[in-house]
Amino acid sequence: MKKLLILLSVTAMLWACNRQQHGIVTDKLVLNNGAKWKVDTGTNDHVKNLEAILKNFNSQSDQSLTACKKTDKALENSLSAMVSTCKMTGPAHDALHQWLEPLEEQIAKLKQTSTTADAARTMRNINLQMNRYTKYFE
Repeated sequence: MKKLLILLSVTAMLWACNRQQHGIVTDKLVLNNGAKWKVDTGTNDHVKNLEAILKNFNSQSDQSLTACKKTDKALENSLSAMVSTCKMTGPAHDALHQWLEPLEEQIAKLKQTSTTADAARTMRNINLQMNRYTKYFE
């Protein structure tokens, strides 16, 4: 009986780990019948701005909690502008939100971090989520 409980626990843990990648649930976002989703120019421009903010942060030697918080504010402002000007509709818009919601969660989490280690881990998750954009959208 004890072995069965251990086996079930390990199986559940592996299943949960397989559904997540570094704290980001990845199973909701799918391609459009094998093709990338088409997004409008405005959305792509906002994503490029988010990427530029991250590239700037990643190239700096200062990766302190203060630097992460400053980057968080820039990401939050850019993300807010993206959401407020979004004109997309339909399935592509829904897919975009599947990508966007985990990003929003990580940016919100960064705001709440209180240690450099937690901020660094959250920044890695933000970078991972941003990198998913080019896999699913064009």
